[in-house]
Amino acid sequence: MYPDQIFLGMTMYEICILIGIIALMIAFRYFADKKGFSAKFQNFILALIVITIVCGYMSAVLFQAFYDYLATGTFKIDSSTGATFYGGFIGGVIVCASLYFIAGHFLFKDKEHVRAFPFILDCGGFCVPLTHAFGRLGCLFVGCCHGGYTDAWYGVYHASSGLKVVPLQLFESIVLFIIFAVLFTRALKLKRYSHAMSAYLISYAIWRFFAEFFRTDDRGASPISFLSPSQFTAVFLFIVAIVLYIITEKLYGKKEQ
Repeated sequence: MYPDQIFLGMTMYEICILIGIIALMIAFRYFADKKGFSAKFQNFILALIVITIVCGYMSAVLFQAFYDYLATGTFKIDSSTGATFYGGFIGGVIVCASLYFIAGHFLFKDKEHVRAFPFILDCGGFCVPLTHAFGRLGCLFVGCCHGGYTDAWYGVYHASSGLKVVPLQLFESIVLFIIFAVLFTRALKLKRYSHAMSAYLISYAIWRFFAEFFRTDDRGASPISFLSPSQFTAVFLFIVAIVLYIITEKLYGKKEQ
């Protein structure tokens, strides 16, 4: 693990996240060109991505502060407050969806944003795990989100403790890259909505629920005492994914867009 600053005050954590954001934009551009989105609509989505990332990060910190409050009884947000992926994802989705339809209503009189919405859902389904995969590599470098201490060959040196830990971040990154590859390939192949978002939410929720049993870092408390915050959110989003699948299958499942 390498948590030190190495370039312009950035650690490998920030660098990996930046690479993930660039990869997200490249994947979106390629997908958008294949689906025939207009240049105006593509630029709108790219601007929306930037806004969503900023708001998502603030939401991630806010959620972590809430989890810490449940564990300690003290609510605070400062430089020591961490960030939780699920909190960022939920906040980002709310901001993105709101701006997408509100701003889109005024910008696209031809309703391109409405027609393209199922494909944007698909895009979110494979772009989020792509960026998240790079983010988890950043976690590996900075030393957070790790598994238990181990002497096994696959253990990674943890700079803070001086011991080897299970590189759970690396395993999760591999899982996320696989999810991206499968969903991206399927979304490109199909001419209709591919349910990529539902597939991502379900597959990642299952992985995250069980991976949490192997986490040993401090994550705060959740509304249900015997579940970690991320396990609680994983169950919630698993249910949301099922509902999303049912609704979108009725609306877009059999339609050639």
